[in-house]
Amino acid sequence: MLSQPGVSPSELVQRYCWLHGQLAAIEPGTINFRDARIAPLIEKPTLTQHGDTATLRFWVLYPPNMQDPARLTLTAKKGAPLHTESANWHEVAGLAPAASPSHPLEGQAPSLFGKP
Repeated sequence: MLSQPGVSPSELVQRYCWLHGQLAAIEPGTINFRDARIAPLIEKPTLTQHGDTATLRFWVLYPPNMQDPARLTLTAKKGAPLHTESANWHEVAGLAPAASPSHPLEGQAPSLFGKP
């Protein structure tokens, strides 16, 4: 999925959110948050590739935390399971210690490059 040619990072994010149902992708300027410190943190989705490793980073909202966005980082390496990390906006802003280095969906998705 992450290595498909001609697919933008935003399109990859939309596909990922669709697969996981209740996730809503957000980009800069798409939502007005109650806390003004959030908006400057939101970035456009990025996709980087280095050798056999692809990394997609983006921001999402999911119920019931619709005013508490999370930044997801998906890392796919050929022959390995998908690695997913999440950080809420407090962690990204340095306002709270990291609670968990992994997203609850970690380990539920097969390798995005196919079977090992």
